Amino acid sequence: MQSVESDGGAPGRLCCVPGWWLRTRRRVIGRVGLLGIAAGYVALVCVGFFRPDPANGMGATESVLAWLSLMGTTFLPHAGVGLVAWLAVLAIAKAYKTVAIGVPLLVLSLGPWVWSFVPSRDGGPVARGDAGETMLVLSANLLGTSRSDVELLEQIAAHEPEVIVLQEVRAASLARLESALADRYRVVAAPREHLFGGAVFSRLPFTRPARIVYPTDGHDLPQIMVWVEFAGQEVCVFDIHLLPPTGLHLVAGQA
Repeated sequence: MQSVESDGGAPGRLCCVPGWWLRTRRRVIGRVGLLGIAAGYVALVCVGFFRPDPANGMGATESVLAWLSLMGTTFLPHAGVGLVAWLAVLAIAKAYKTVAIGVPLLVLSLGPWVWSFVPSRDGGPVARGDAGETMLVLSANLLGTSRSDVELLEQIAAHEPEVIVLQEVRAASLARLESALADRYRVVAAPREHLFGGAVFSRLPFTRPARIVYPTDGHDLPQIMVWVEFAGQEVCVFDIHLLPPTGLHLVAGQA
């Protein structure tokens, strides 16, 4: 067995990990974990209950809170996955009380996302209102680089929506969908090779020219507004893809 020199120069036994070192690290891991979990609960409250009201304008503080709420809502499932790994580390360090405190946070953050994968009992078409007075709008994000339209076309065939609003539309994906839907839908589109192209397909007649709206900072990030005729009325449909929060003015504008 390999030996090492002790402080007094005599050979000593090689230990795996000193007990005091492991106990100290456990305390540090437990405290850091507790602080992180507490911050997670605060963030969850912000995401769940803060709803900005831009009616009277938004100051810098409210814009920052709106940005935090937007980021928290977007990345809540990702944070839940990270929390699983962190709770595993705490369990290995035997910080069981901290793990117990973090379990409800895990359920609240990751639970809704996991539940969304449970098949619905009613897999049939969406129920319509009486006398055909409900206009069905289907919204889908094409995920930019995806080349598969099968699932989307299956949903369109199953539900037969009057209007389809699409995000992350590129020229190639638009061409494929136009070819598949040309016999039933008219289209207004603003495809882009980045992730902010859009398209609106409609079985209903357009009542006026579509409007392409751009952010005030001049970036080429189109949002599409169309007007259709439904049940004797003109209905406005806005295809929105939230812009990246690169500035507080954009956050306030999207709130």
